[in-house]
Amino acid sequence: MGNIVLETGAAELLLRVKPLWEELNAYHASISPAFSQRYANMNFTLRQQDLLEKSYEGALWVGLARIVDGPDIGYCIGSIDRQQQAEVDSLFVKSEYRKRGVGEALVREVLAWMDEHSTEARIIRVGAGNEQAVPFYARYGFAPRMLVLQHVE
Repeated sequence: MGNIVLETGAAELLLRVKPLWEELNAYHASISPAFSQRYANMNFTLRQQDLLEKSYEGALWVGLARIVDGPDIGYCIGSIDRQQQAEVDSLFVKSEYRKRGVGEALVREVLAWMDEHSTEARIIRVGAGNEQAVPFYARYGFAPRMLVLQHVE
């Protein structure tokens, strides 16, 4: 990863995630036209609140990738709920830094954190239109379990 470093923590890092999350949210809106309005109505404050509420007893993990002495270029958020189900809630690496091992490093770190907490199950949700991400997650043992369809007005 060269001049890229990872920083890990919890809720205290969420505000640094905001600009990257907003970029990811805009990307999802562009690739999922049936749900673009949902993405347009979502904001980081709501997403942050959702993450904090679902993370049982503060079981929230945030990893940030950044250029040494430079900007944040990627992030990963993981959580564990009351049923000990762990989720990789969000993963994003800026396009110009992909294929450099950044996403891999973030996923390995969040999975190690989940190992430390002896989670019962682990999930990742992939938004419609982003199916090209499935092979990436398959490298870490994730496989499609079901396809959920949602009615669109």
